[in-house]
Amino acid sequence: MLNAETYETDNKGIGGSIRNEREDFYVEEIPLSLPSGNGPNTWIFIEKIGRNTLDVVLDIAKELKISRKRMGFAGMKDKTARTRQWLCVSNSSVEEIQSITDKLYNVEVLEIKQNEKSFE
Repeated sequence: MLNAETYETDNKGIGGSIRNEREDFYVEEIPLSLPSGNGPNTWIFIEKIGRNTLDVVLDIAKELKISRKRMGFAGMKDKTARTRQWLCVSNSSVEEIQSITDKLYNVEVLEIKQNEKSFE
């Protein structure tokens, strides 16, 4: 996965490897504030593996039959990792999101909560 053929010392090293499995690299997004539980927007906290953020956003939009433009997120997360992040669907309900969670490939929905704001 990573090219580590350049060394800081004259020694070749002792062998080994890094990031052989997707689970070897873990990223968890920490938002500035957590959703309040009230408001017109629905925040979804997901854990995904082997998927990039845009793929998951497009899948959710397709399942909800909405424009991808109604969705927000705070940056793309690595496909070759286990990642956790928040997504936002504007003007949606918890029930709408719950109705599609079992249709998302390699995505576990950890929390769904209403919020006043979308991502800024």
